[in-house]
Amino acid sequence: MMHSSKKTRRSGGYTLIEVLVGIVIFAIGMMALAQLQGNLAKSSGDANARTVAANVAEEAIESIRRFGQITSDGANHAYNDIVDGSDTVTRAGYTYTVT
Repeated sequence: MMHSSKKTRRSGGYTLIEVLVGIVIFAIGMMALAQLQGNLAKSSGDANARTVAANVAEEAIESIRRFGQITSDGANHAYNDIVDGSDTVTRAGYTYTVT
């Protein structure tokens, strides 16, 4: 019988390389998560601005609907009394121009 002089190696833990690879993978995941969080915050702000803009538009439409009936005198059309214009509204830190 021949005995080998080589000792068998027991793996009882992690090597330094395995730990470093794990840390790198974890760091990449955390950076991706941080980027996702930034994108979500930006998208949330954009959605909020759109919601406020829709509310400002609804208010403008409702104010136009409050006009009474305009009668024509025969020489001028009734819509000649309607004036074009624009208005600036500031809401939730944003400035909107309604035309």
